[in-house]
Amino acid sequence: MAAAVAREVALIAAYDAASRSAPAATVLIDFGSHHREHLARLRSLGPAVQSAAAPASPSSLSTSTPLTPAAIRALFASIAGKERSAGDAGALACATAGPTPFAELLAEIAGNEAQHAALLPGFPIPAAR
Repeated sequence: MAAAVAREVALIAAYDAASRSAPAATVLIDFGSHHREHLARLRSLGPAVQSAAAPASPSSLSTSTPLTPAAIRALFASIAGKERSAGDAGALACATAGPTPFAELLAEIAGNEAQHAALLPGFPIPAAR
């Protein structure tokens, strides 16, 4: 369970950093919120994951200079790769988790990560605000 929490914390951090660099790309905030929900659901399954570090709230983070459209495209591709890796790890963990609520949640999260990985590279690049 700790590995699943660590994957979610890492993805949240990646989305938070990316949304600071590309504030007009609201998809980054939306997808990051999915991972915050995943983290909360994982933590609800047991005390073993309660002490894992919580990522900072996106509203408390400062915004840097916006990126060019090409840089945003590269950023989306980079996060898609992180999503793909996390989804693959989660799907593999399902195989050893047995028929449990934890396994069901891992499968749901892995599916969501696969969806993010598939959508991000082709997502429309927002105009600078």
